[in-house]
Amino acid sequence: MQLLLNKASELPALLERYYEMVDPKEASDIITVEELRKGFRNILASFREWELMLHSEAPSPAFWSTSNPSSSWSSDVHALWFPNIMTTNSLTHCWAFEIIAKRHLSMLAGADSTSTRHG
Repeated sequence: MQLLLNKASELPALLERYYEMVDPKEASDIITVEELRKGFRNILASFREWELMLHSEAPSPAFWSTSNPSSSWSSDVHALWFPNIMTTNSLTHCWAFEIIAKRHLSMLAGADSTSTRHG
């Protein structure tokens, strides 16, 4: 978990730089936008590297999926199971960090397509 948090410590600075832009869709500073893209891509690669390390060092699967017959939503609903609470906590944090980074990366991609159409 500590290694994951060390990797995630770069995320707040990226988010701060993202939100310092007045409007990413109107961003005229292509260099700033590209640096942010690179930062989000690098942190995503870092999270993937951490998750691969977790899977490779674990004596058993880090998680597995089983159908959830008690679910009233759908027969396609699956529950994730983890070997222990530390693995659960670490992986869910990793996935949350990835979602945040991917969302901001996709917003930057939208900014690029918007500025291309207007420019």
